[in-house]
Amino acid sequence: MINRGFVDLLFILLCSTIVLLAQSVRLEGLAAEPAKAGSGGNQSLAGRELILVSVFERHIETRDGVMKRLGSMQLDEDTETVVLVPANKEISHHRIMDLWREAEQLGMDVELGVEPGEED
Repeated sequence: MINRGFVDLLFILLCSTIVLLAQSVRLEGLAAEPAKAGSGGNQSLAGRELILVSVFERHIETRDGVMKRLGSMQLDEDTETVVLVPANKEISHHRIMDLWREAEQLGMDVELGVEPGEED
């Protein structure tokens, strides 16, 4: 017979997994390869209206299509945050920062989509 404490532990693990999955942000089929980040400074984007932007060297992609600049996007009034996600490992830091500056000049809240990693 299974010990009651073990069943309780399994239930707690199941609940915590559900909570973690509920706070994740799906990339919705965009071509993206998030960078790995250290464990410090993470913040949840759960509950916000997001626009996910996959960043390439010469263009950007959203679920609305391919465009050259962030200013071409049709933003809803309730959109709170634009999440920039590198499309692959070759995307330069300068490209991401140029888009970040452009988004801030347009009055957008900007976040960088990264994958939580481990500190070395």
